[in-house]
Amino acid sequence: MHRSILILTLSLLPSAWLAAEFAVEGVVRPAREALLGAPELGRVTAVPVQAGEQVEAGALLVQLDSRRNLLERDRARLVAASQAELELATQRAGVIGAEAADLEALLADSQRISREAVNQKVLAAALARTEQTQLAEREALEVLAVELAEAALTDRAISAPFAGTIVEVLPEEGEILRPGDPVARLVDLSAVIIECFLPASAAASLRVGDKAQVTLPEWAGPSPFMAEIDFLAPVVDAASGLRKVTLRYPDPERRLTPGVTAQVVFSAAL
Repeated sequence: MHRSILILTLSLLPSAWLAAEFAVEGVVRPAREALLGAPELGRVTAVPVQAGEQVEAGALLVQLDSRRNLLERDRARLVAASQAELELATQRAGVIGAEAADLEALLADSQRISREAVNQKVLAAALARTEQTQLAEREALEVLAVELAEAALTDRAISAPFAGTIVEVLPEEGEILRPGDPVARLVDLSAVIIECFLPASAAASLRVGDKAQVTLPEWAGPSPFMAEIDFLAPVVDAASGLRKVTLRYPDPERRLTPGVTAQVVFSAAL
């Protein structure tokens, strides 16, 4: 998903950054957001959610036609279901192996049978074990085929990767989606991120875990509140000389409005 980054032009003079307190503008964003896309070509058969709805992780958002996938999975299950042939081969290998061992013992004790007869039985036992091994390998491939068919079936159901709120659902039932076509936008509003850009000289004094005061427009939610720095960019943008700083604030009641501009006050005292 392509995200645009807003570079804020700061009006403070360089000498102001030496003050104990300074303010910048930041943008409030959801803690997590995802623009989900279609994994493969398919026709939309169901859209059980709508914009504004809160969903749990794993909730179905868009279902693609899966009739062929269901048939392929059921066929793979039928092929893998019967283990009679493998069990019979295992029993046969065991019986022939035991007979070969008995003949070897009998030959060693009394010489009442020929070496040729013993060799034939030993060869038969080896062939039986080879057949058993081949059947076991085929059985493993059949089980793998079932797993692949089930994975392909799962891909036809586009689900929520995390609990959140649906911002938009793009396709309508009956539409044909191509791989990568956008399907739904999901945001996690249980916390917000406040994204700021500071001159490198000012950001140098900050540490992860430091707090700052955040004030929103009156209509965007209750404020001011104290948010905690959870990320300091390890590099400074060469073009602007600014360093990205993000703060995190839990909002389990979802009272804040992402997308608005906030005033962020950093202070040594905070």
